[in-house]
Amino acid sequence: MFGLFGGKKKKEFLSDTGKAYLHIYCAKNITVDNQKFTELEHIKGDDLEDVIKISPATHTVTANYDMPADSIFNKRIKAKDISIDCPVEAGQHYIVAIYKVTPEEAEKEENPLMDYVCAVELEKGYSICLYRKK
Repeated sequence: MFGLFGGKKKKEFLSDTGKAYLHIYCAKNITVDNQKFTELEHIKGDDLEDVIKISPATHTVTANYDMPADSIFNKRIKAKDISIDCPVEAGQHYIVAIYKVTPEEAEKEENPLMDYVCAVELEKGYSICLYRKK
């Protein structure tokens, strides 16, 4: 729908204070509330994340991820249809990504750049986490 664009249009896209923004890292086949990524207002972010503009509410984000391997000899773990419920507020930016933490560890972590919102534990000590950018 919106695809990749930069400069003035990107700033305009990211300045709508009536919407929330999901910055989704390292994911494929993204859906929000069962709506395909390509049907949503989106851009590529500065760090190559996919940025989706959504209404303030709780949304279910589902995606496929390549999780890191446990060792250099193992192939990456393909994780399909991982979902997280994302309660988002207008004018805020949120990060959705896989981290090597448990939800309890993620909640306790001090981070100067983002605040913990929620996490769902996956296999092998990884969690999909939702953080709000400060």
